[in-house]
Parts: sequence; C-alpha cells; structure tokens
Amino acid sequence: ALQSSLQEQQKGLNYLSTTVEDMSRKAPAEVSQRYRTEIEVVLGRWKKLSAQLVEHCQKLEELMTKLQRFQNDTKTLKKWMAEVDVFLKEEWPALGDSEALEKQLEQC
Repeated sequence: ALQSSLQEQQKGLNYLSTTVEDMSRKAPAEVSQRYRTEIEVVLGRWKKLSAQLVEHCQKLEELMTKLQRFQNDTKTLKKWMAEVDVFLKEEWPALGDSEALEKQLEQC
C-alpha cells in the first residue's frame, strides 16, 4: 500500500518539478536559484525516503516470512507436545507383552 501510494505521489512531485522549472525560467536569476535550491532539497528528501521505503518493505517481507516459519514451527511443536502428552499418560503394557513394548519403543 505504501509503495502504491508512493507511486501515486510521484505524479505530484513530477508536476511540482515541472512547475518550478517553468517558474525558474521566468523569474529573476536570484529567485530562480532559490526555487531550484528548494526543489533540489525536496527531490533529495524524496529520493532518500523512497529508497528507505523500498528497504523497509524488503525487510518487512523478510521478517514476515520468518514469522510465518516460526508460527508453523510453533504449531508443529504444540501438536507434537500434545501427542507426547497423550503418549505419556497412556498406561504402560504389562511387562510380558513384548509386542506392545516394541510398538511403544518405536513411538518413543
């Protein structure tokens, strides 16, 4: 959404630059220089903020991917812990039941 908004605002910045350029040509030299200096400051800030936005969006996407993996791992771990809890609460087979003991050993 921010990147889309940034692209929409770019049109306004382009209009501002064109307007300043047109006014600079018609204005006296000292006023023209002041206009150009001010627009350069605005354009510099725009470029810096645009780059920061792209960088922050990339970082956010990386962090969201890590968060998704963490959530998936947490879900898997909780499921495993619930299964282990059920397993630990089961009654142990009689010592003579070797088949049941083998199955339990495999589960462990």
